[in-house]
Amino acid sequence: SFSKAEDSLPMWSNYAQNGNGIAIEFDRAKLSQYVVLKDCIYSIEDIDYLELQNDIQEDYNNAIGEVKQASGILNKHLTVLNFLTNFNAKVAAFIKHDGYKYEQEVRCRVPSATDILFRESKGLIIPYVEFQIPCDAIRSIYIGPTIDKQRIINSLYMMWHKYKINGVHIRVSNIP
Repeated sequence: SFSKAEDSLPMWSNYAQNGNGIAIEFDRAKLSQYVVLKDCIYSIEDIDYLELQNDIQEDYNNAIGEVKQASGILNKHLTVLNFLTNFNAKVAAFIKHDGYKYEQEVRCRVPSATDILFRESKGLIIPYVEFQIPCDAIRSIYIGPTIDKQRIINSLYMMWHKYKINGVHIRVSNIP
């Protein structure tokens, strides 16, 4: 997931070991060429019903076609159930409790994820997928409110030199 919050103390505290980290700023339009990006829904007022309708229209049309072709009432019911399950997964993946609204989270869905991997976090098994993001989708690296900003800047320059990365800007947190 991603965030539209650029320099937020709660975000640095919660996700970057009390500010000792970096955030990567992406060009949303370029990133959208590789993944589906959607702003999280924190309350019913946040729902864009026209966008939601457009998102599910193709799935709905496909499901109706499958129901018409399905033989037997059981297969018809299973087709409808499959459509509802997929719809729920598409919508539920972007809903988050409004207590986290300050995060301004943007979640992504990889359209053709086939190789699902797993990792452990705090005793839970977490599924994830890996995908390549081209360097030209990176706008800048944002350095958190850490004491040793210069060490991070130097390390970034060394990494960029090694991997021949150009055009990425460094931004530094304004939080003391």
